[in-house]
Amino acid sequence: MTALETRLGSLGLDAPLPQIPVVDVLRKPLDIYRAHLASLLAAAVGCDVSVAYAAITSSTDITLGDLAVILPKLKLPAADFQSLAFEVTNGVHLRIFFSPKTLPRLLLPYIHERGPMYGGETCDGVESGVPNSPGAVGRRVIVEFSSPNIGTEFTADHLRSTLIGEFIARTHEAMGWNVTRLNYIGDWGKHIGLLASGWQRFGSEDSLQGSGALGNILDVYAKAVALFKPEQELSRQAKNDEAAKAEIESKGIFAERDAFFKKMEGGDEEALGLWNRWREVSITQFKASYDRLGIRFDEYSGESTVKPETMASVEAILKEKGVCEEIGGSWMINFAKHGDKGKGLGTQPLRGRTGSTTYLLRDIAAALDRDQTYSFDEMIYVVSARQQLHFQQVLMALELMGREDLAARIRHVGFGGIQGMQTLLKGPRTLDAIIQCVKELVLGSLDDGTEDTKMPEDAKVIVSLLVQEMSTRRTHSYTFDPKRAASIEGDFGKRLQNYYAKISSTITGLQTSAATNMEADYSLLEDDIYADILRVMAQYPDVVSATFRSLEPHGMLAYLTRLLDALSVALDEGEDAEAGGSSSMTRQAGEGPEARRAQFELYECAKQVLENGMRLLGFPIPGA
Repeated sequence: MTALETRLGSLGLDAPLPQIPVVDVLRKPLDIYRAHLASLLAAAVGCDVSVAYAAITSSTDITLGDLAVILPKLKLPAADFQSLAFEVTNGVHLRIFFSPKTLPRLLLPYIHERGPMYGGETCDGVESGVPNSPGAVGRRVIVEFSSPNIGTEFTADHLRSTLIGEFIARTHEAMGWNVTRLNYIGDWGKHIGLLASGWQRFGSEDSLQGSGALGNILDVYAKAVALFKPEQELSRQAKNDEAAKAEIESKGIFAERDAFFKKMEGGDEEALGLWNRWREVSITQFKASYDRLGIRFDEYSGESTVKPETMASVEAILKEKGVCEEIGGSWMINFAKHGDKGKGLGTQPLRGRTGSTTYLLRDIAAALDRDQTYSFDEMIYVVSARQQLHFQQVLMALELMGREDLAARIRHVGFGGIQGMQTLLKGPRTLDAIIQCVKELVLGSLDDGTEDTKMPEDAKVIVSLLVQEMSTRRTHSYTFDPKRAASIEGDFGKRLQNYYAKISSTITGLQTSAATNMEADYSLLEDDIYADILRVMAQYPDVVSATFRSLEPHGMLAYLTRLLDALSVALDEGEDAEAGGSSSMTRQAGEGPEARRAQFELYECAKQVLENGMRLLGFPIPGA
């Protein structure tokens, strides 16, 4: 803080920084301006300085100013509001523009000192210290995402969970959290029994060898599902006749499925040995596919790892409290019986009539196990919005157990679906097949004459997937567009990579020994072209905070677009000038090494901000 105040003093701002509890000048350069503006406003209109600060917002359109005071938020009497001698927009906003003389002298050292931490919760290893700040250095969060099932296909929901979950993990890391990435594999349950039934008919040890092993497992499961459908239909038809339904489910594939799963839960070595082979093959392939996307998990957990004693404890507590009751041979929770919060949550089994555990029981127990293992401050389930009811049931069950404290630290971050992807895939749908499909689309576009970006092939896949994912709100569904996936020319991903290359080349061109040893002449950067770049760069920490609060990636993508727009004016002008026989680096009279040094610092910091935003969203950084 002392160093920052010294720098502000050198810029002619000798007044001490106003003390406002929520102000975070060590992380957000805009808060330096907001704090002083709030102090001036409070003195001018006679309101509390915290009220004045809350009335100040940043702008996403720098042509409308850098900050805006929303006058009604000053909570002034109507007469006082009308008498303000300010020029306002639509009678509501007071627009504030930063001085282009001060901005580079403040912002460039600010960004340079923080480097990769610029925009995050810490700077120079020092926590902001702001109470209730959006980040929390040292706090623990578990992010559970991707979570495919053993035996079943890798769906579009699993893909969205993978991309969004990694983004959420990166966002928390940027805000100073200790993040545990957890892949909770669906490796336990009756679907494993169904796979075993199919394996008896169609599987073999030989089919578990080689790169096609996972596809072979999925193929066997698909055949088992097809055989099972007639029996399932008979069971559905008998849904109101419990005796008839029990009779149907006591034989055939129903019986084979349930018997195998019961053996697993009973610890049968042969059943567990076969299950473990499927699990090992699947996770090995999952890891290889995630590596292609640059994603690594801290833990591959699964329903199989939930402790039996924890599940027994959950059942005992819920039975003791009268929450869990026996209905038709199964132990059930009728949530509607337990207050208004349970209305609409239905009746769900904890343990079926065959004695097998259920998904609900295992998830309740898993939350308790994780709390004991990690003592987490927050746990986030990144799962399709279609699973919202299930997670409401999990949280209410924890509350009914008396664990309101744990339920309050858990949240479900849902998302919409992806349509159209399944029609593109040939053969079993694995994550590797999805990656390969997108790769072929991208490479096919290059065969048609589209310019190559020189990115590694898998990096192109990542960019293609992320651009489609992050161009829409997380809660919205979208249709996977093969043409857009294949389109590199004109696409945001291509533009991002191109301007990253341009800025790197410009930095190299400016990095002469004469310029390196000179003090920067920041007067060059007072030009509107450069000032606009600085003004957008100053917004980055605010965008990170907003992204953290919403867990919506599209806002950061929009910010990077604005930064590219500002950079393109300067960088493209430089190319045009060079084509005409001059250089943008000598556009102003009197430029020399000092001016080149200023440009060098500007582009170095702009590159850093680009990298920070790309890293947060998961975009590959060339050369990293």
